[in-house]
Amino acid sequence: MTTRVKDFHRAMPAQESERFYMNFLAELCKRYSPELVKDGKFGAMMEVCIQNNGPVTLEIESPTKSISNNDTMNIKKKEVSD
Repeated sequence: MTTRVKDFHRAMPAQESERFYMNFLAELCKRYSPELVKDGKFGAMMEVCIQNNGPVTLEIESPTKSISNNDTMNIKKKEVSD
């Protein structure tokens, strides 16, 4: 049995992802009650607790993209050279 380790090699660059996150928060505030939209420090390691106040909780996940063996080898080569 192997353990799945999070891999961020194909993640959006930090500056671009922070802008994306801030735009997402702004959109939530526009469409919802801004005083009820809460966030933390972007990129920080945080432990959060959630208390549901309603009939449903939505969990948002990105679709899994399959990558070819060549892409996997390129990522491994990059890890070794870094």
